Amino acid sequence: MKRVPGPPPSRRRSPAPDAAAAAPGPSREGGPIEPDEHYRRVVQSIDPSLADGTITWCRAANVTAVLPIVPDSAVPQTLSDAFDLSIHQVAMTGRGRTVVIGELDGWFLVLEPNDWNSADRIAELSRGGEAVSLVIGDTLRHYHFYVARDGEQVCRFRWGDAPEGEPPSLAGDLALETPLDFDVWKTRAFVLAERLTGVRVTTEWLAAEHTGYRVPTRFTIRREDDW
Repeated sequence: MKRVPGPPPSRRRSPAPDAAAAAPGPSREGGPIEPDEHYRRVVQSIDPSLADGTITWCRAANVTAVLPIVPDSAVPQTLSDAFDLSIHQVAMTGRGRTVVIGELDGWFLVLEPNDWNSADRIAELSRGGEAVSLVIGDTLRHYHFYVARDGEQVCRFRWGDAPEGEPPSLAGDLALETPLDFDVWKTRAFVLAERLTGVRVTTEWLAAEHTGYRVPTRFTIRREDDW
């Protein structure tokens, strides 16, 4: 059984200074590939699991305390399994109510199909460090990228709009403020997340089993087969 996420290692990994400095992933031919190409494949692989959902990178040791989850509901779970559960919850409550948390290179990654709890709490998740969050809304074509540091949200990118707050310098060449093709925008948002965190998210990691939790509902009437 996968262990419940605990405090990340104390050693901090330095963010990659630019796309070229990010750790290269293997190509089909065995050589390195550029971040744009890598994340194009990632964007394609997570559809539809996060077609409407959130992925958040943070180093908060109390991530499970910040998020509105049921602590004793922890089970080994994949993103695909969480997505299947979220479909039922959306029909019942309007939100996915499923959170998957894993660790990668000293960071926690929070995956939320059909939900956005971690994005709502991005400032709190950044206390004592940094956090970034990508909210994908393919159904209504709403896309957001949040950056927070030391307990404060410092910037938000929204597809087609000027950024709010102070954009990180590493975003300068990505043009996230312009109405790009939707998949291009998502790809570049992943590239920016890697630049800021130094973490390369792979399709293999996203498909792997991590720790899943359920989010409590406000409804007082529940069916036994809800979960």
